[in-house]
Amino acid sequence: MRAFAESASKSLGVPVIIENKPGAGGTMGAAAMVNAKPDGYTLTQLPLGIYRLPHLQNMAFDPVKDISHIVCFTGYTVGIACSADSPFKTLKDMVAYAKANPGKLEYGHIRVMSGTTEFAPHVLSGKLRLLATLGSQRNKAFPDVPTVKESGRDTITESPFGIGGPKGMDPAVVKVLHDAFRKTLEDPSVQATLDKFYMPSIYMSTADHTAYGERTFKAEKATIERLGLAKKS
Repeated sequence: MRAFAESASKSLGVPVIIENKPGAGGTMGAAAMVNAKPDGYTLTQLPLGIYRLPHLQNMAFDPVKDISHIVCFTGYTVGIACSADSPFKTLKDMVAYAKANPGKLEYGHIRVMSGTTEFAPHVLSGKLRLLATLGSQRNKAFPDVPTVKESGRDTITESPFGIGGPKGMDPAVVKVLHDAFRKTLEDPSVQATLDKFYMPSIYMSTADHTAYGERTFKAEKATIERLGLAKKS
């Protein structure tokens, strides 16, 4: 976020200052939007957790009603990897083994793991073999590794995030902010930061980002209810 803020400040002509608000599963920023002025000077990062946690426990905000989605610009690379001496060469190999040997496939860093790019240095050193990534496109750091969707599973996981502000923002102000942060994706220093952490560019316009928020809030609700984890009314 510091890289995006520094880049956007060049277009906006004013400094964009990052204030860390750790805790509460990354929802402190979203909660702060409820009482913030909708003047465009107070914004927040919108991580995936803001659409999930309100279904698990009482929160001070509604991610759809209380937040103006402005623009999305990146997300995370999630991958499935196995130990380099594993017989699995592809995700299909792993699935076939799991089906043929119920209960025998260890998951963690024993035989197979799934997670964000903590796997990257181990893949690059040859200790792990990356079977697939879960994004909509192959990761440019691992161009020969197929996505899970390419491997026959209709699953995409990118955890995209961008920025938002309080509800009731002037559309003209939203456009100024959207354009400034959209331009950051053309900044070589921002791309270098994304590459450092193996993060993809995931651009969504204001309309698309708003629709994504509404869609994800509903999808997270369905998942939480299916798992029996919904908060008690």
